[in-house]
Amino acid sequence: MTFRFPGLVDGQAVTPRAVSIATSASRYVGPFPTNQYGSQLQVDVDNAELKLSAFGI
Repeated sequence: MTFRFPGLVDGQAVTPRAVSIATSASRYVGPFPTNQYGSQLQVDVDNAELKLSAFGI
């Protein structure tokens, strides 16, 4: 899955962050503090069977 950050840092687009998840595996990714990453997080997935859960800490 790929996380895309719509904001800019020093006028430059933030490089997307790719994360691999093995079949039948679980993975915690983050945190993404809003003061560094902004208030929006875009997620692209490569498989329609991937289940996502989001939560705040």
